Amino acid sequence: MRGLAAFLVRNWPLKIAALALATLLYTGLALSQGADVFRERIPIFPENQPEDAVLLTPLSELVVTSVNYVATRDVGTLSADDFRATIDLSGVDPAGGPESVPVRVRSLVPGIVVSSVVPQRVQVELDPLVERTVPVMVDLGPPPVNSEVGTPTADPAAVTVAGAQSVVEQVVGARATVPLDPNGLDFGSDVQLIPVDRDGRELQVDVSPQKARITVPVTTPLRQRTLPVNPVMTGNVPSGIRIESIDVTPSVVTVEGDADDLATLTAADTVPISLSGVSEDLDREVALALPERVRPVEVVSVRVVVRLEAVTDTRSFGAAIRVVGGAPGMSVSTATTRVLVALFGPVSLLDEVGNRPLLATADAVELGPGQHEVRLQVTDLPSGVSVADISPPTVIVTVVDLGSPSPTPPAAATPSP
Repeated sequence: MRGLAAFLVRNWPLKIAALALATLLYTGLALSQGADVFRERIPIFPENQPEDAVLLTPLSELVVTSVNYVATRDVGTLSADDFRATIDLSGVDPAGGPESVPVRVRSLVPGIVVSSVVPQRVQVELDPLVERTVPVMVDLGPPPVNSEVGTPTADPAAVTVAGAQSVVEQVVGARATVPLDPNGLDFGSDVQLIPVDRDGRELQVDVSPQKARITVPVTTPLRQRTLPVNPVMTGNVPSGIRIESIDVTPSVVTVEGDADDLATLTAADTVPISLSGVSEDLDREVALALPERVRPVEVVSVRVVVRLEAVTDTRSFGAAIRVVGGAPGMSVSTATTRVLVALFGPVSLLDEVGNRPLLATADAVELGPGQHEVRLQVTDLPSGVSVADISPPTVIVTVVDLGSPSPTPPAAATPSP
């Protein structure tokens, strides 16, 4: 036993090294059975970027082109989304120029061990984050024909640009491109602002605010338009009266002014004409009420004639029958006591008729003894009111000689509706 122990410990460092080498060779052989290479482009994501710095290196240049990995189990077909490539920017000096940083790639799929990547390091550059104020520069489009373009204004007149210091230093202004209307109309709208350098090239920095209100006055020679005259009426005529017609002389007028002012006009209004309390025709000369910078070419006032008429209607009223006339010694009477009378005329006069008793008269003058059919008449009506119908239109009048027996009167007639 003592000899065996002496044999085992003899040259023991060499024996341990040989055992480790054998183990390493076995492990490498075992892992090589599942080794593979993924050759699709994997984007690299920066991490821990300082808040006061901007990454100048384009993200399109930060990619991993191949990944060597070992799969300890069957993982199927892989894609770029199965890997996560990152770089740590926390140790990069924003003012130190380009620096090389290691690339770290890890698998998002269990059972995959990443052994190496290409490239192992990438070069990045950070720049201090700065901001400055630059003016808004208005870039006008082609001016309208026969028009004069005034001085454009911007609100706000200056904006703030922020970004990488090396880029911000190249910004000379925020450009607002304004297309002018070919009809010579004024321009006033919010326009997107583009940061540019001295050569007019767009730079990649942030602009705040992103838009400015641009106003550009455009002056054109006075233009003329022919517009219909629109009489403006205010108030209401009294009840029972309506407007029959409104006549304007002349019916159209020619006005002149700037294209902007004429563009929105559809008619030439008059000054307001009040109809409150007006019960008779109105004939008036009134002026035109035009916008401030629009004036009439020849006519400065127009004649407005408003014709009124009474509102007419037909109404039915109950009327008592009154028999008049009769010779001395004669008795006149009728079995019908009331009839229905339809009157036509202005509403206001019909209202007046309805407020007082209405009589239908049967004239018995020159009637002899006996029974007579007499036509009824309605008198004492206001001027303008006429009788449209009486139902029934006639009644039987009985004339009795007081010295003779009285005849039997007929049955009373029932008025038809």
